[in-house]
Amino acid sequence: RKWVGGHCDFTRTPKLARVFLSAHPSGFLKRALLLWRPFFQQRRLPAPSNCAFFFVFFFLPESSMPSLEYYPLATEAKLSLCYIDTSNEQTRHSMVPSFSRQQSSRSVLKEDGLSTVAKAGTKLLNRMRTRRTSVAFSHSRWESSVCVISDNELSSFEVSSCLKTPIKLSSVLYVARIPPLSKDQKHSLKIQLPTGFLFIEASSLYVIEQWFNTLKYRVSLQKIMTQLCEKSQPEVIINRIEELVRLHEETPICDERIHQVPLDVLSQYILNGQFSEKQHLILIDLIAKMLERGSPTSQICSFISQHRKEASFASRAKDSLLSAMQDMLKQVNAAKVPDRRNLIRSFLSMLLELEGESGLKDFFQGLHSAGSTCPHRQVLTNVMSLVLCGLDAAYNKAFNSEAKQQAAEHIHLLQTIVNVCLTFDDWKQQIFTHLHAVPFPDEAFQDQEFVDWIEKVVVLLAKDPSEESRLRLLPVRSNKPGWINLFAPGDSRGLCRDQGSTFLLIVTNLMSIEGRRRVVATTLQQMLDAVIIMAVRGHAVFHEALSYLLEIHAISDNVERYRVINTLKLTPAGRPFYAQITERENAREAAKTIESPQIWMPPQATDDDIANLLSQCPKTLQSAYFASTHLTSAIARELIKFPALRHVNLSATQFGDEGLRLLCDYLNLETLELRETPISDSGLEALTAMTNLSQLNLNSTAISMEMFLKLKVSSSNVFHSSCDVAVSSLSDFVLSLSPQYAWF
Repeated sequence: RKWVGGHCDFTRTPKLARVFLSAHPSGFLKRALLLWRPFFQQRRLPAPSNCAFFFVFFFLPESSMPSLEYYPLATEAKLSLCYIDTSNEQTRHSMVPSFSRQQSSRSVLKEDGLSTVAKAGTKLLNRMRTRRTSVAFSHSRWESSVCVISDNELSSFEVSSCLKTPIKLSSVLYVARIPPLSKDQKHSLKIQLPTGFLFIEASSLYVIEQWFNTLKYRVSLQKIMTQLCEKSQPEVIINRIEELVRLHEETPICDERIHQVPLDVLSQYILNGQFSEKQHLILIDLIAKMLERGSPTSQICSFISQHRKEASFASRAKDSLLSAMQDMLKQVNAAKVPDRRNLIRSFLSMLLELEGESGLKDFFQGLHSAGSTCPHRQVLTNVMSLVLCGLDAAYNKAFNSEAKQQAAEHIHLLQTIVNVCLTFDDWKQQIFTHLHAVPFPDEAFQDQEFVDWIEKVVVLLAKDPSEESRLRLLPVRSNKPGWINLFAPGDSRGLCRDQGSTFLLIVTNLMSIEGRRRVVATTLQQMLDAVIIMAVRGHAVFHEALSYLLEIHAISDNVERYRVINTLKLTPAGRPFYAQITERENAREAAKTIESPQIWMPPQATDDDIANLLSQCPKTLQSAYFASTHLTSAIARELIKFPALRHVNLSATQFGDEGLRLLCDYLNLETLELRETPISDSGLEALTAMTNLSQLNLNSTAISMEMFLKLKVSSSNVFHSSCDVAVSSLSDFVLSLSPQYAWF
């Protein structure tokens, strides 16, 4: 491995070292020269000859030559076995000649020059060929058997003279490959035992490599475990653990069953309290390496939690575990495993104590790409699972004085994590989605500090420019309260501790969402007392909500309806809204007694043309036909001014989802033509608000099968009983459904 003028270390060039393992003996010299010539030219080293390359290949330690590929852990396979008993000296020398690598190396180093190296390599090759030839016994010595390898032994399913009793892996001295020297010979392994040699043959090179690496891993693991059981000194334990970690890093075995072994072994000794502070730093580095594949145990989590307040330990743990923690957060459902959740929480707590909120922000910033977006969807899901599970555990347990202090620190950490995550724009909406269902225990709302914190989050949610985010303030289900319920005056939890400023902010921002007013009003109807109280205090948005409830006839109880009317009539801010709703109601009543006017426009008409015409129409307008015109969703603002409107034809126009949601908020149509429009499922969801709808035309629109079935159910439950969705039968619709359009 040492040349005149420089060093050649195969561990730094693993790709080239793999070639020597995988190359066929007949062509490896030529292949090696072609690949290694640029290596020596770049480093200005003297180019070695063919014989010198052979010498390097033969004496290269196997631990520094990684395999070409990774293999699963071998369990059982059908192999050919041959056992040679070398109890007596004569049999050992005649059947399996051996050589001393130490003596050969000395003879090589006595003289200089490549010729001596070539002679030594040729001699060793001849001895290897002689040994392989001696192994090729007559066929009667080989037996086929199904071999099984477990954690501790190698055995056979069948009765075999080669494996009469299972072989303990702790008794194995050496495992080596024996490559074939001709096409007729198979790949084989040699297992050296105290009493002889066991040879294993397989027709496939892959099987031989798998069994070789598995045996080598199992034997090395047994030796390390034996040494750990014999000695309990801290230095010896750390050295053996380092060997164990190195074994798992170098082995080409890639199997989930072995990834957890180093962590389980370390967990048996890590809490003994016999390690010094300097050794703690070594252990944290080893843990960081092992967490790349394995999962933390409760003992390791306790170890990190106990020493996280030590300055030197926390600083080393921050640098060592940073990459492992980020990788752990990228895994699916990582925070659902308690040990992983505790480890991540302890690490984030260390970051907060060392660097404050800036340390947490830098940690989460490392999970984002250059475009300020996080490409890993599971990261925020795991973080929110960590926060919600931690808050639930902190408030659902009975604590003594010391445990209360720990719980307070835990709660502060989790609240800080949410605050830092809210600074990333790409995570805001997802965080609000996680908070939509109010996932906190009732005990949390009795803590004033928690209420103050969650109120700030709700205010931030109410001020978010995204309409979808603001809708998260509404209940997720009708029988479960949402954030709008919790901050309403008079709620049993008592979160409204002022004059309802947070409730006012929530309702103001929700009522400003066009196309969703009916959904908001339905929620406000369930808290009518709180709405009336806020209206009496003079807030105009609540007068608007009460007038809207009257207009859409959402209040069926006469007593409640009388209370709402009195509130609007008796308050100065409510009188204009009451006058407006009275005017619209009178227009509806007048439309029933007079002849219904109708308007239509030619195909060249635009939004401005239609708006000019509508400005001249009476409030009793009932029918509007604007098919094949150039109108858009903006015309909906003009149509909602006619409360008596019953029949609308908007076919073959650019009328979209936004306009449809606005129509559903203010009008209750009987006939609606929307064929050949860019309407999608998002807008069609609002159609369930039109309870008088009797005819609906959605030909050539991008409606999905799910929305069609929903409208089909609504036609009998929500719409008018005689609603016609213009489809002959559901089976015909299914047969004619295309990937993009549903043809009614």
